[in-house]
Amino acid sequence: MDEAQAARQREALITLTAMNYIEEHRLLDDAQLKDAKDSLRALFLRTSGAETMLRRLIEVLKVRRNMHSTFSRISSTFIAIRRSIEAMEERGFNLRRLIERSPVSPEATAQFVGPFLSFSIQFLQKMGTFEKVLQKYLVAREQEVRAQASFRIAEESRKRLRSRLTGTSVGKGSGFVETRIEGELTKSINYDQAEAATRAAVRQVRTAEADVKAQIQVIHVMCQAVTEPAKRDRAVVVKSEEDMLARFAGLVADDTLHSIEQFVRELFALYQRADGVFQLDFDRLKQALRRLDSNSGAYFNAKDQDRDIADKREKLRKIEALILFLERAASLATTEQLDTYPKLSKAFSDAIAEKPSAWSFATEHLLSAKVRAEAELSSLN
Repeated sequence: MDEAQAARQREALITLTAMNYIEEHRLLDDAQLKDAKDSLRALFLRTSGAETMLRRLIEVLKVRRNMHSTFSRISSTFIAIRRSIEAMEERGFNLRRLIERSPVSPEATAQFVGPFLSFSIQFLQKMGTFEKVLQKYLVAREQEVRAQASFRIAEESRKRLRSRLTGTSVGKGSGFVETRIEGELTKSINYDQAEAATRAAVRQVRTAEADVKAQIQVIHVMCQAVTEPAKRDRAVVVKSEEDMLARFAGLVADDTLHSIEQFVRELFALYQRADGVFQLDFDRLKQALRRLDSNSGAYFNAKDQDRDIADKREKLRKIEALILFLERAASLATTEQLDTYPKLSKAFSDAIAEKPSAWSFATEHLLSAKVRAEAELSSLN
């Protein structure tokens, strides 16, 4: 076997093993998998091995990894918000139960407990509203990306049609005929409709983003009422009747408040931490969604393929491990000393079983995929 044949064989075994593993665990969609298989067939027609197929497969997996990572970040953002809401709901409920069991004085009820419970209910409502407007922003951004993709297709089609018209006999006819035909062709690809849909989607995103920022500001203003005066935003004026911290401090001598003091301070701390956290949540969501602009097709394909976020996270784990494994195995594809199949097979098996490794949890499945790959390669030779 000459070196060119040996190089193709090394790359083919590694790549086919990876594709068997990918197919078993549905790590790529059908179109991507078909493209990879077609490229593998073309590998046997090349005169030299240059591990191009393997590198291409790694790049495809990295794109897929980025998409699943995006889903994971989006999901984590909303999970964190939901957990914050639930934590505040739980502590607020515990506070009300404690007050029922250990009543406070009428003065404490009027001066602090009543207003603070109302404040807590209102704060939870604002958090719930923030969660909803953030979800609307996510939907609006997805719609914007879809609209922009459709518009790009329509725009490119329009350019091609105009280019064809310029070089045809249409241009030699009457101006009326040329204008009519060009107008009909342009209309047939719905350019104007795609453009209008894109503009509407952009406006919707701007509105949704403004709603999110407005809700963040509302929460920020409320947080000042439970923040120490020295740490408050000087641009926000806290009215005396809304200053929960001052109301509570004015009643520290009231013995009936001692039983609820710990719960109150825990809620104060939660509200204080909420100030600024939601802006960070929004920033993280926007950062995650930036990948849509460059690869919307992969994003929506991945989204449609798996609705369960747990499945996406498991696939992300497997894809990340497979990328690391293939980058490790790529060195075998260029090792000229592996000039016989037995040497290659053993070295590849050793790489799969390597410990410790990021892919150790997949060792059994990768070895099984290698056995199937060897059988398939045997039938091709």
